[in-house]
Amino acid sequence: MINAKINAKKQFGQNFITDEALLAELVDGADLPADARVLEIGAGMGSLTRALARCAERVTAVEIDRDLERVLRKNVSEFDNVNLVIGDAMKLSWNELNANCLAANLPYYITSQILSRALQTVPAFRIIAVMVQREVADKLAAAPREEGYGPLSVWARGVYDISVAAYLPPSAFTPPPNVDSAFVVLRKKGEPIFAQDDYANLERVISAAFAQRRKTIANNMKRIGITKDMLEGAGISALARAEELDADAFVKLANIRDMTYTNDN
Repeated sequence: MINAKINAKKQFGQNFITDEALLAELVDGADLPADARVLEIGAGMGSLTRALARCAERVTAVEIDRDLERVLRKNVSEFDNVNLVIGDAMKLSWNELNANCLAANLPYYITSQILSRALQTVPAFRIIAVMVQREVADKLAAAPREEGYGPLSVWARGVYDISVAAYLPPSAFTPPPNVDSAFVVLRKKGEPIFAQDDYANLERVISAAFAQRRKTIANNMKRIGITKDMLEGAGISALARAEELDADAFVKLANIRDMTYTNDN
């Protein structure tokens, strides 16, 4: 593999991992299925792409930085199961890429946006294996009433079993970031709590519930037309706060019918 001397671009949040042995170990820990069709976001110079290509049926590697295209193409040229896409992953139709798994060394400045989209993609990815800030890993794994529990935690727990495969220090990256990192593997539950045909209602109630964390669920639900009586009828205490509710409770909220969305901005 060619490790070109490239100046990392802050606007793309570039922190490269070039240790192929480490990446092979991380990918092995993700335990991708034999028929894995992987969407990789932020291919960089192709280090992770190469590790994925050795065990996946197909890898669609997306890289936004056109200055990396030449070295990236050289580094994956030996693999006939890699399709390179030079462009912005957030502007692509992921469904058209026909991927059933997602892997990435995520640019930290856009981690939350990518994860939010990944967790709400239909059909759901079978495996999401991503390098993120340790703080984000903690949020993904957080349970109700734990520090960091929020919308990402709820979406992750509603569909996936979550594990932290490894923690990495800044020295594992070039250039070193200012935070510790974690490689997180989300594996789709055999029977997800969230039904995909209910994602629209789930997105509505989860967003509203965490809009103002200090307020009770009753106060936050008023803005989307859910009353105290509706909450009590669904078995949810009007005095509860969003960080106390588990994924099952959000399913109950999503199933409350005749919701009228009102924007009180």
